[in-house]
Amino acid sequence: MKMAGAKTTRGLDTSKVYYASNAEVVAAQERAAMRQLRKAEFQKKLTDPGRGAIDAPALFDPAMQRFMSMKVSHFDSHKVTRKGTWAFLWGAVIPIVTIYKYLNYEQERRERVFRSGSIPYAERLWKYD
Repeated sequence: MKMAGAKTTRGLDTSKVYYASNAEVVAAQERAAMRQLRKAEFQKKLTDPGRGAIDAPALFDPAMQRFMSMKVSHFDSHKVTRKGTWAFLWGAVIPIVTIYKYLNYEQERRERVFRSGSIPYAERLWKYD
């Protein structure tokens, strides 16, 4: 039973995962340790008082760049799914291709009739005067 003010943690708590093997638990702990080292290094670079005086004024973080690029491209809200792909195909691609094929077929059919001489030039709907 949870208490009313109990703090909940998000993510995977490897100490409470019973189906993970020992190797997976050790690997998760190693990744957490590397992540802590990278965080400490980033904080060290970020709070350096001499930073920006001579070299680059901004600290480049590749993870932050990926996040900002994702937000700009709306990747988080527009992921490619099977349902979305079919909706795009049936809503845009297939109607356009179908209309193109139909119009092309009709034009070729009319052209064959006109070239065979079945319809005189004076009786055609579209003609040059």
